Amino acid sequence: MKGEDSSNRIAWRLNGVTKEYDGKRVLGPVNLELVEGQKTAIIGPSGAGKTTLLRLLAVETEPTSGTIECEGKPIDSFSRNRKYLEVGLMHQQLDLVPQLSARKNIEAGNSGRWSIFRTLASLLLPVHDNASHDVAEAIGIAEYLNDRTSVLSGGQQQRVALCRLLVQSPKLHLADEPVSSLDPVLTDKVLKILCGIHELPGCHVNSVVANLHSPDLAIKHFDRIIGLHDGTIRFDKPATQVTEDDVEFTYEDESDIPRVVDPSPNIKSNWGRH
Repeated sequence: MKGEDSSNRIAWRLNGVTKEYDGKRVLGPVNLELVEGQKTAIIGPSGAGKTTLLRLLAVETEPTSGTIECEGKPIDSFSRNRKYLEVGLMHQQLDLVPQLSARKNIEAGNSGRWSIFRTLASLLLPVHDNASHDVAEAIGIAEYLNDRTSVLSGGQQQRVALCRLLVQSPKLHLADEPVSSLDPVLTDKVLKILCGIHELPGCHVNSVVANLHSPDLAIKHFDRIIGLHDGTIRFDKPATQVTEDDVEFTYEDESDIPRVVDPSPNIKSNWGRH
C-alpha cells in the first residue's frame, strides 16, 4: 500500500475506547490499531463520532473507558513535548489567530520544538522560518504569507491550518475535513501532499488519519478506509477492497448518501487509486 511501512508496526492502539458526554455515548466501544506509515481515511455521516475519535487520538479529551497507547505506552503519560512530537491535529474550525499573519500562524507549528524565547521572537520580530515559506509555496498560499489571516478566504485559511500541521511534522498527522473548502484541483493537490505522495523539504509525513466527507476522495488517496456510523466501526478495509455496499451501509438512514463513483456497468473497476 502507498506510504505503508513494510514492517506493519503498530504505532497506536485503542482498546475498548468509549466516549460519553453528559451520560450519552457518542463513540465506542472502539478497538483499533494504526500501522506506522499508513494513510487512513475515516468516512461516515455527521454525528458518527469522527471528530471525537480524532480528539481522542490527539489527547485533547480523555476516553470515558478503555485505553489508548502509543508505541505500547499510555498516551496520557506523555509530557507536553512528547505529545507534540507524536501527534498533531488540524481542527475543522482551524483554530487560527485572525489578528496574526498567515506566516505567523504557520510558524506556530514549530512551538513545541522551539524554545519559549524563539517562539516569542517569531511572534514579535520579523524572524522567518524557511520551512514555513516552502510549505506555503507548495500549497499555493505563499503570496498571502504577510496578510492578516482574517482577510483570507475560507479555502486560504484552511490551507494555512494545514501548513501549520505540516510544519509541526508529528509522527501522526490528524486532519478533520482538511479540504472541505477547496475546489477539486486544489483538493487533489492538498491530499497528495498530506498523504506524502508529494514530499516537501523540511517536512516529513509519516502516519495520517483524516476525516473526509467524500468516500471517493478517501478511496483515491488513502491506503485504508474506516466507515464510522453512530459511534461504531461499520467496516475497516484497504481502500482497494471497499465496495459500494460498504459505503451505503455506513451512511444508511441518511437522505443523501455521497455518490462514490459514476454509474457504470463495471463499477468496481472505477474504485481505488488513479
